[in-house]
Amino acid sequence: MANQNEDGREEFEITGEDVGDLEDVLGKEILGVPEKPVETIPHYKQGHDFPGYGAKEYRKHKTAMLVKMTTEFECDSREGTLRGQVGDYLAQDGHGGFYPISAEFHAENYEEVIDVEAEQGTNFTPKTLHNSNVSGAKKNVSDLCIVGDGDLFKLLSKASSEDEGWMKSTKAMQVPHGCVIQVTTQQRNIDGTYSVAEAATYVPGVKVVPYNETHALIAI
Repeated sequence: MANQNEDGREEFEITGEDVGDLEDVLGKEILGVPEKPVETIPHYKQGHDFPGYGAKEYRKHKTAMLVKMTTEFECDSREGTLRGQVGDYLAQDGHGGFYPISAEFHAENYEEVIDVEAEQGTNFTPKTLHNSNVSGAKKNVSDLCIVGDGDLFKLLSKASSEDEGWMKSTKAMQVPHGCVIQVTTQQRNIDGTYSVAEAATYVPGVKVVPYNETHALIAI
């Protein structure tokens, strides 16, 4: 808005509506308009240090269906059309979305989900863990084959669970002037196979004797 002063010169009153136009023409520095502070956000690049303070390790719980591809391929993903190479994997998540996974990333980060019950039903006969001697094993294992004295080691103690797939036992074999003690642990793996760990030691001055339904060690 223009007004004349006593000298006949025009004076202008700048209203709020005019400020934006003057800023564009004269610049904020001339008008004395303070600059708004520039907001900065962290930018992390490949190879830079991870901000480890307060970080915690997490594991993904969702699974995906993967198929190894024998040709180059493309798929529509949330990030657009992506391409995979021969030997890469085409993955589909739980929402039906597709994405490629490189063979290297797959080898480092993925493992196959095995249906233990299905694998056992087709490839494995359930293992009997409660056998304590040859006569009992013959009743429980139809194709049992024995060479030599199957009861050379006498059972001292045993505990097992077929539901949980584990067994622990301690046995003793009589030798001159003492006994050889054997400790065995079996644990069923996720794929239905079993892992076995054994340890043995010689104990002098003892012998194996029957005790209740098992055996015990007594001094010679």
